Amino acid sequence: MSGGLGGSGRCCVGRAWIALRSAAAAAPSLGMSVAMTLMTPLAMTLMTPLALWMAVPAAQAAEPAAAVPSLLAPPVAADGSVPAPGWRSALLPSQTLPATRFLAAPAAAASPAPGPEGRALRIEADGSYGNLLHAFDGEALRAQVSRSTLAWWWRIERANPAIDLATRSGDDTDLKVCVLFDLPLQRVPLGERLLLQIARQRTGEALPAATLCYVADVRQATAARLDNAYSRRVRYVVLRGAGDDLSAWKAESRRLADDFRLSFGDESSTVPPVLAIAVGADADNTRGSSRALLAGLRLLGEAPARP
Repeated sequence: MSGGLGGSGRCCVGRAWIALRSAAAAAPSLGMSVAMTLMTPLAMTLMTPLALWMAVPAAQAAEPAAAVPSLLAPPVAADGSVPAPGWRSALLPSQTLPATRFLAAPAAAASPAPGPEGRALRIEADGSYGNLLHAFDGEALRAQVSRSTLAWWWRIERANPAIDLATRSGDDTDLKVCVLFDLPLQRVPLGERLLLQIARQRTGEALPAATLCYVADVRQATAARLDNAYSRRVRYVVLRGAGDDLSAWKAESRRLADDFRLSFGDESSTVPPVLAIAVGADADNTRGSSRALLAGLRLLGEAPARP
């Protein structure tokens, strides 16, 4: 269920289902039949932003500029440990699925995309779900991140042939790089806003409303943009699609503000602050497997204005 970016904190799925079952009572104008129709999308919505939000610490110090050459620390530490400081494992609430594995890959595997000391992050999914998440603390930093450029190298050693992001049964990813935006609730369309309000009331959490994920899917055209099959609160940008050689290293450089406007511009022309960056892979819907490498992940701030 690649729409989700799970949380390592303890969050209660039971509360989410209580919110679902009492949707009509909490929003009587929807009516029982409408609320029941919306149950499944809301469940997946909760499994997405609620889990990620619970993984974002209430207060996490930003990495010192002198120690990290970008606004984002790499997920592989210089000593090869995973996750590196500043990153944490992020799973689904009360997850019973196997967890996706994150390992440091040797320098040879990272070429030509060196991470710290030539290391890459190897991501292995086998009927599993999992992410690594890096949260940003403070409004100033979150706003700065939203104006930044996210760059990385990636290759997919073994793709999951069953992936089809246009369908629920195929909603898995070989590798995804996701950005969680703090979109104001009033910008969300009325029906989805009501669902989010109910979820926020039932969970007591300010659930984020916009997640953008960069993915590969050979069933889609390169540069395609599509909604997650379960929830429009998650939207995809297909950077590697039909006809692309997924096994080759490829460099990416994405201006987050531009991509937000292209994907969520129907809801807001103003780019909201960024709460977190996450990387991951999953194969729980297809029960398949995949192997991918990510390296050189960095977040570059705005260049100084020219005189």
